Amino acid sequence: MNSPFVAVVTGSSSGIGQATAVEFSRKGCEVVIHGRSNLSGLTATTSKIRQATDSRSRITAIVADLDCARSSRSLLDAVFDRFGYVDAWVLAAGADVLTGSARNCNFEEKLNRLWRTDVEGTMRLSRWGAARMMQQPPRPQ
Repeated sequence: MNSPFVAVVTGSSSGIGQATAVEFSRKGCEVVIHGRSNLSGLTATTSKIRQATDSRSRITAIVADLDCARSSRSLLDAVFDRFGYVDAWVLAAGADVLTGSARNCNFEEKLNRLWRTDVEGTMRLSRWGAARMMQQPPRPQ
């Protein structure tokens, strides 16, 4: 039996990440969706995937804060523990500094939040994910 294509999409509780997760599901992929704190967004993503695929898709949802190295490592470990491999990582998570409570922050705090999530978190997870993917056995075509 062929192993499913596994796609991990960070920041999939809304926006581009959500749309990307839905598209992977439409293509028959096993999708890991991720969010930091937007649980209603993860629920909405799950519903959109179910609607788009007639409930055929298997979805794994993981909550993790990419600003935190330990939380990022937990996300990575959870994915590899569950599947043993990953075919695609889409790092779409980003700090929201325009809406919600962060819109009232000063420029320095917004910049700090953006830097921690969009740069440090993305780079950390991409480096760790790539290292793990380099160690996984070759996938059948």
